[in-house]
Amino acid sequence: MKLAAIKETITNHLAQPTSINNNRRKALELNNLKLSVQASEYHYCTPSVNNAESYEEVEVGFPMFNFPTWFIEKYAEDPESPQETVYPYVPIDDLVQALYEVLT
Repeated sequence: MKLAAIKETITNHLAQPTSINNNRRKALELNNLKLSVQASEYHYCTPSVNNAESYEEVEVGFPMFNFPTWFIEKYAEDPESPQETVYPYVPIDDLVQALYEVLT
């Protein structure tokens, strides 16, 4: 999968409106990877608003795979438990690069 396709998948995911009850989107599934990618006034993201036209940074959480070491060290709230933690304020381009590395 190419970088542009990964970024488009994330952008489309974030374009989905959040649910009314809890301001969360369903898990993002990319090939065989599954993770939470969230952005709203209640998440660690920029801008911190609901349903923005675009987001510079997002909240990533609870991936069902291991991100590259550089990504874990830079963003994980709990680097000792990389699949059971939140990754706050992750720039979209860094997330795209990390997912690309996992997929290739």
